[in-house]
Amino acid sequence: MMNYQETEQKKILRSIERGLLALLVIDPETRAYEVIYSDEAYKSYPNRYSGKDFFHAWQTTGLSLIYEPDRLRMKGEISCASLQEAMRTAGTFLTRCRFFVRGNPAWCAIKVVRNPVDPETWVLGIRNIDQELRHELQQTEALEELLRRESIYREAILANSAGYMEVNLSRNRITSKIYDHREDWMPVELTLPELGDPVPYDAFEIWWGQNMVLSDAEEFLSFSNCAHLISCFDRGERIVSIECKAKTVKGEANICRETYYLSKDTQTGDILAICVLYDLTRQQQREQDMQALQETLKQMRMKNFISQMHPHFLYNALSSIREIVLTDPEYGADMLYDFTTHLRASIRAMSNDNKIWFSQELENIKAYVNIEQMRFGDRLKVVYDIQAADFQIIPLSIQPIVENAIKHGLYEKGAEGGTVAIRTREWNDGVEIIVADDGIGFDPEAIRREILDGKRDSTGLFNLIFRLENMMQATVELRSRPGEGTTAVIRIPEDTQSC
Repeated sequence: MMNYQETEQKKILRSIERGLLALLVIDPETRAYEVIYSDEAYKSYPNRYSGKDFFHAWQTTGLSLIYEPDRLRMKGEISCASLQEAMRTAGTFLTRCRFFVRGNPAWCAIKVVRNPVDPETWVLGIRNIDQELRHELQQTEALEELLRRESIYREAILANSAGYMEVNLSRNRITSKIYDHREDWMPVELTLPELGDPVPYDAFEIWWGQNMVLSDAEEFLSFSNCAHLISCFDRGERIVSIECKAKTVKGEANICRETYYLSKDTQTGDILAICVLYDLTRQQQREQDMQALQETLKQMRMKNFISQMHPHFLYNALSSIREIVLTDPEYGADMLYDFTTHLRASIRAMSNDNKIWFSQELENIKAYVNIEQMRFGDRLKVVYDIQAADFQIIPLSIQPIVENAIKHGLYEKGAEGGTVAIRTREWNDGVEIIVADDGIGFDPEAIRREILDGKRDSTGLFNLIFRLENMMQATVELRSRPGEGTTAVIRIPEDTQSC
C-alpha cells in the first residue's frame, strides 16, 4: 500500500486543516484508500487502516456515521464521478454535513485536495466545525437582529413624518434625497440649483427658514445649523427638536416639529443626523380621528351587546330551560350552563374589546347553538371543521355571524330547517374563518342601501364587519343570493391576532 512516513503525514496534515476527525488518502484510479488518522471519537475504528475501494466503503460504512437527514444528500455528493469533476474544474472539493460525534450530531466539513506528497492521489479530511459554525450563526443572528432593530427604529421615526433627509453635519452636506412622505410639504423642485449639487445643508436650512417658516424663523436658523447641532452632540444630546409654524406648498399654515436624530460614523468620525419633519397639525387631526373611531367602536360594542341580549331571546331561552328542568333535570342543567356561558361572554364583550383566544369564542358559539337546538330540535344542524384555533380575536365577533345564519338564514325556511357550517383554517400569513348556511339568502347590496337610506338599523352584521375591519384589519366577504344561502369569509392577518 502507500506506507506514508511520519514526516509525510505531518505535511499532509498541514495541507488540510486542524481539528480533524479523520484523514484519508485516496487513489482515484484504483479507488484504494488509506486512513492515516482517526480521532478518538471513533474508538471502534483503528487509528490507521487501508481498503481497496473507498467509494464502496463510503456507501456501506461511511454513511452510517452521518446523521440520517443528511445521508441521502451525501450519498450523491461523495461519489467517484462527482469528486473527479470537482477536482478537474476547481482543484478542490468542500461540503458540509452532520456526523455523529460521540453519539451526537455535529456539523463537519468534508474537504478534498490534491496530495502534496503525491499529486496523483487525493487527500480527504473530515473536520468538526460544529462550534465554529454555531459561533458564526450566532454572529450572523446578532448582526441580523441589530439590522432589524435599526430598521424598526428608523421606521418608527419616520412612520408619522411629513418628510426627512439624512445629513453629514461635519461636512455640511445633505447625503440623501429629501423625502416627502406627504407630497404637500416640500416644493416640487427640490434640487434648488442655486444651492449647488450636492446641496449644502446650511444653505438648504437658510432657504427653508426664509421661505417656509412663518414664525420664529431667526430662532429656527440659530438652532438648525451644523455648528449648533454638532455642539448638541458634543454635550451628549442625541435627539433634539424645535417647533415652529411653517407653510406647505399648498399654502397651509401648520404647526410642525423638526427633530434631529444625531449619531457618529464610527469609521470617519463624522457627526451625522437624520432630520425628520413632523406635521403636528395633521398629527392632532389623526388623534382626533382615532378618538372618534374609538368612540364609534365603543358605541357599536354596546349596540352589539344589546342586540345579543334581546329580551325576546332571554325570555324564550329561560322558558324552554324551565320546561326541560321539569322533565329532564340533567339536560336542563346542561342548558342552564350553556345559557350562563353565552350570557357571560356577552357581558364580557360589553365591558371591553380585549382580544380573546378563538377557543373561548368557539365555546360561546357552541353554547348558543345548544340553546337554539334545544328550542328548534332537528330543524337545526351545525357542522364544525376547526383546523386552526391558535389565534386571537375580538369577543362576540363570530358568534353573531352564526346567530345571523340561524335566525335569518335557516328558520325562515320553516319546517325544512337547514345546516350551518363553521370552518377555520390557516390562510397565507393569517387565518380564515368561514360561516356558511343553506338558508334563504339575501341581497347584501339591497341591505346596504336600506341602511344608508335609514330604513334599516345597522346594529347587526354590518356593524360587526366594521369592528372586524377596524380592530383586526380583517377582510370580510359576504356571498349571498336569495334562495341560495349565505357564506361569510373572514380573513385575519397574523400580526393582528395577538393581544
